[in-house]
Amino acid sequence: MKDIITNETYLGTMFWNRAKCGMDTNKKRVEQPRETWIVVENQHEALVSKELFDKANANIVGLSVNRKAAGKKNLFFICGYCGKTLKHRNRINDKYYCITGTQQLGNDCRKINIRMKELEDAVLCQVRGMATMLIEAKNIRRKAQKNDRRTILETTVTDSAKEMTRWKDTKVRLYEQSYYCDMIEKGI
Repeated sequence: MKDIITNETYLGTMFWNRAKCGMDTNKKRVEQPRETWIVVENQHEALVSKELFDKANANIVGLSVNRKAAGKKNLFFICGYCGKTLKHRNRINDKYYCITGTQQLGNDCRKINIRMKELEDAVLCQVRGMATMLIEAKNIRRKAQKNDRRTILETTVTDSAKEMTRWKDTKVRLYEQSYYCDMIEKGI
């Protein structure tokens, strides 16, 4: 609704270059900044007067400011039966309900009628549980990485020790060969 009221096309204005499409973008449509738009005013006859347009937009801005000032929570909960968004019943009980349950008889959605505080507490409990699970998974990954590093270091030390032993054996063999070659040359 807000898009319709704020649309300047109703004033007779036309816009080009509002979005970019093509092979140079990964998306099918990319909105461009308003500074790059091509704006042609009075392209066609205006459907509403400038005064009416300004008045309607002033009311929209006023409504959005009042909603924000009231501090109203915009919570988004989904029905577990049908998957639709739960509606907030603004009464003394402050409950959420599924609109599908009110439209269809014999539907399990009719059972959904829960107080806001209970719903928020349940969601908060789930979020805390998920956070705990994520922390535990992170700790397990850290331990696995430490074990992997330790295994790599132990393997490197073992390989280095083997290499050192091999070089010592090679050194001894070369010494013995040079000793025997010296003996042969001296004729002993």
